Amino acid sequence: MRLDGSLTGHSNAKRLRKEMTPPEIALWLALGGNESGLRFRRQHAAGGYVLDFYYAPARLAIEVDGDAHNHGNRPERDATRDAWLITQDIRVLHYPAREMLANLDDVVRQIAAIAVQRRSIFESQSPPPPPTPTTPPPPCGGGFGWPRSITERLTQALAQTPPPPGGGARRSLTEGAATPHS
Repeated sequence: MRLDGSLTGHSNAKRLRKEMTPPEIALWLALGGNESGLRFRRQHAAGGYVLDFYYAPARLAIEVDGDAHNHGNRPERDATRDAWLITQDIRVLHYPAREMLANLDDVVRQIAAIAVQRRSIFESQSPPPPPTPTTPPPPCGGGFGWPRSITERLTQALAQTPPPPGGGARRSLTEGAATPHS
């Protein structure tokens, strides 16, 4: 299931990518060089919300919570967003901004471990890809790559239609050559 964002969410995400905080920048740079080769998105629109970081194959969101997340109506807004994300089967990891600066390597290792674990769960749940053919398909029997029965039916239908205006020539489907219409 794809996680799409609203138009407002996309415009907010674009703006927030330019206004990342130092702890978010530190995490973004560290996630980009993680040993597991995981590719995260930053400031990703999800519905009407913007996730600080998102790893789609594991349906994993990471939020860096600065001091602003503890004031005003932010705790309620964050709880509402997290509840909606849970309904979308997305796990949210919250880290205090000061943790990014104090223990960045440990945070990245923890995020990567959870991401790899969740990705393997989702990969095992997805249906296997369709089998690839081991032998090439048989050649078609008619002109233009159509099966012979279709070519024969079209040839018969053309033979029964009146000639084009002006008595011009018509091409045969099987030979590709112009034939006069009788």
